[in-house]
Amino acid sequence: IDAESSDHVTLAKAFMKAKPTGRVILVTGSVEKTQKALKTRVWFDQGGTLVKRLRIEALPAYVQMNQGGITITQAPVNQLLKGS
Repeated sequence: IDAESSDHVTLAKAFMKAKPTGRVILVTGSVEKTQKALKTRVWFDQGGTLVKRLRIEALPAYVQMNQGGITITQAPVNQLLKGS
């Protein structure tokens, strides 16, 4: 997420409520401030490594990994919130 966007932080809060074992990964914004807002640890995509490797072109993005592989959903916040 881009932690400088309040919509992205709202999405992350909903995500953490629905999937408490998931991880929030920042691409922009303050790690400390975001951790306080979400009341959980967050990861930071230093240097954009994950964005490059996963070929993420839009934020926010939801990444799921399972036996079948990696699925990436890139959609507006309101659309991702419907699925949470």
